[in-house]
Amino acid sequence: MQKILSICISLILYFNSISQINKDSLWSIWINDNLPDTIRLNAIDEIIKKGYLYTQQDSAYYYAQLQYDFAESKNQTNWMAIALKTQGSAYFLQNKIAKSIDCFDHSLILFEKCNDEKGMANIYNNMGLIYSNYSDYNKSIFYYKKSLQLKKAINDSNGIAKTYNNIGNVYDIWGNYEEAMEYFKEAQEINLKLNNQIGLTSSYINIGNIHYATKNYEKALDYYIKNTELNKKLNNTSRLAGVYNNIGLTYLKLKEYDKSLHYFQSSLEIFKNIKSDNNFSLSYDNLAKVYMELGEYKKALSYSIKAVELTKNSTLFYKLQEYSLTLYKIYKRLGQYDKALKIHELYTNTTIQLNEQNNKEELIKLESKRRYEKKYLSDSIKHQNEIIVHKAQNKAKEEELKRKDEEKLFLYTGIGFLVIFSLFIFNRFRITNKQKKIIEYQKEQVNQTNKEILDSIKYAKRLQDAILPPIKLIKKSLPNSFILFKPKSIVAGDFYWMEVANDHIYFAVADCTGHGVPGAIVSVVCSNALSKALIEEKKSSPAEILNKTRELVIERFEKSEKKINDGMDISICKLNSSNRKMEWAGANNPILIIRNGADETEIILPDNQPIGRYDNNELFTNHEIELNKGDSLYVYSDGFVDQFGGMRGKKYKANKFNEFLLSIQDKDMDAQHQLIGKEFDQWKGDLEQIDDVCVMGVRV
Repeated sequence: MQKILSICISLILYFNSISQINKDSLWSIWINDNLPDTIRLNAIDEIIKKGYLYTQQDSAYYYAQLQYDFAESKNQTNWMAIALKTQGSAYFLQNKIAKSIDCFDHSLILFEKCNDEKGMANIYNNMGLIYSNYSDYNKSIFYYKKSLQLKKAINDSNGIAKTYNNIGNVYDIWGNYEEAMEYFKEAQEINLKLNNQIGLTSSYINIGNIHYATKNYEKALDYYIKNTELNKKLNNTSRLAGVYNNIGLTYLKLKEYDKSLHYFQSSLEIFKNIKSDNNFSLSYDNLAKVYMELGEYKKALSYSIKAVELTKNSTLFYKLQEYSLTLYKIYKRLGQYDKALKIHELYTNTTIQLNEQNNKEELIKLESKRRYEKKYLSDSIKHQNEIIVHKAQNKAKEEELKRKDEEKLFLYTGIGFLVIFSLFIFNRFRITNKQKKIIEYQKEQVNQTNKEILDSIKYAKRLQDAILPPIKLIKKSLPNSFILFKPKSIVAGDFYWMEVANDHIYFAVADCTGHGVPGAIVSVVCSNALSKALIEEKKSSPAEILNKTRELVIERFEKSEKKINDGMDISICKLNSSNRKMEWAGANNPILIIRNGADETEIILPDNQPIGRYDNNELFTNHEIELNKGDSLYVYSDGFVDQFGGMRGKKYKANKFNEFLLSIQDKDMDAQHQLIGKEFDQWKGDLEQIDDVCVMGVRV
């Protein structure tokens, strides 16, 4: 676990060390129509990957869509594939695995079309990373080896070394240290030939970690020291913190406490300089362990208390078990048994919570395996029956032909074969009938399970319906309006919302993380937070409501033991129907306005941040809009515009949606409701609906 944590620290320090890019300069290149297409596409690629991908995934996805649309218009298939790969990476960093895999699959198809083996190799590498993170090590190794095969074919030595490291990391986490060492050594050999010093830092730390795991501490130190010397040469101070931590742990194992203390303190100083607050608790606990071994219990106590307090409400909750055990030992050695007992209760409760969490994850895996095996058994029996029937049919044909050709000569022989064949069919019938009963029993079990699941989902729908305002109530306040609401499943992550307060009508459409039951649960939390911000917290403007809602949602999810990044995108309006003045604010979702008699749409873009946990939260922008009689406005989630369909199975897209709305402005809102629903169904055709759809239209 300590080793895995050091890897995580290295990744955190890496992303923190990415240099700032000149977004304005790159944006000027991107929007310059006079520049070559490739230069413009390279510019927006730099903006996405160095400016947003690791910090603001929603923004990264948005700009990647701009990149994709531009590349598609220029028939640049390779750049379309790159944009989809970026969107897949953004979804992966948001833990939206199904969407991530879908984007990577589409990207792979385009890379194959271009015969871009390097691009294909990168996709296989990303798939390996996904399955490694979800502990499916066999699939992870499979995809990494497909990536390795392609990189060897194009003689990408640097890529080969990186893939060897990736495969080694999987075997390392899996506990197969011998295999891991072989791949790490291969990577080191290539990096030495290439004089790839950055690659060598990874090789040295990986090989050192294997020696540490196998208790070969002297060799582990050799590789850790090599790593520090190389990082100093590269002036890469930030990465030294993680390596110093590893060296400190190694000297602690060797009981060389003065050296261990020196490296832990050096690591802590770097964390302080780079303001890596999450890693303070790690250094404090390590220092506490050293001072405890030295018998300096007061110093040990001071550091240990800091470690425990910092960990209680941090993303490193899983370390609380280890840190509270350290504090318990210190209190016990100091003879403070009351405090030792109290902290031991914390250790016990943490252990129980972590065990429950692990048990739940294990039960989910076992249930998935059980369902898979049941389906596999059912499919196998069905396949066996098909084989039996097929053989019987072939046998009958053969006998019929033989009987006709040699009817007189083999009459009695034919009758004998017929009798034998009849007995065979009868026996097969008995076996098939028995198998049929087994299948029917299994089908009954599956149907019962499905019924229980469906009943639970239907009950969840009743709960979700309770938060949605009745259509009659909406029509009473907004008579010229409609709501198109098409959940992907029975329940949805999308929802619509309306409240009336202080002679103003507040309404919104929101898109919560996920769909189905998980999305519905998030929608209940977010809808309640909206109403509380308006009614209880007395927030008036849409921007104030969104700011307060974000606080309430984060506060609610912070009560969980695990870090939860769920939230919502939303477009919210405040309308005074008497003077037709409106205020609006948006979190990732825009508003579309079509003025009475206009021949083009007016779009107001939202703030590029969600309602929920986000690295660079800023106050939302409040927009004031003057409306005229007959103006129409639309708020919506991204489910409609992202739907695949049409003749080529492509996305509907925002521009097409805007043009369609403009084309039906001569219709009343009820007619628009019908036409928009029909347009969606015709576009989707026989394809699967990929997301929840919610569109709200209002004419003033």
